[in-house]
Amino acid sequence: MIIGIVVHSIEQSASARKKLIVRSKKAGVWSPRVPTFIFAGRIHVGFKSAEHTRPELIALINEEVTSKKDSSTQLPQKTTQTGI
Repeated sequence: MIIGIVVHSIEQSASARKKLIVRSKKAGVWSPRVPTFIFAGRIHVGFKSAEHTRPELIALINEEVTSKKDSSTQLPQKTTQTGI
């Protein structure tokens, strides 16, 4: 798996600041802080140390990868229609 990293400077970009605020509010994370890591719509805020934060970020990524693998291997759900 290849993961791209995009860095936004909230000091230099009003648009980046606004996006951080909107995403933080949507995720229920207030007040917005840096660094904020967003992966597949999930947010992790803060960085304590490589030893502490690295495993948390890896877990965030692994949860998404596992969830995609699980959903791609499931058989399609049978749907029923009512009221016809």
